[in-house]
Amino acid sequence: MNIEIRALRPEDSAAANALWCFMESVVLREDDNPERLSRFLERNPDCCYAA
Repeated sequence: MNIEIRALRPEDSAAANALWCFMESVVLREDDNPERLSRFLERNPDCCYAA
């Protein structure tokens, strides 16, 4: 299996949010939504990663 690790991009926001909503141990706040995550990633392009 080949796994690529890369910076999380704004276009990944909806998928990341869907994953977090599915996980019982993750508690999301009202501000934790794809639109806000996209804006955060645009301002901080190298701070979050995906595999």
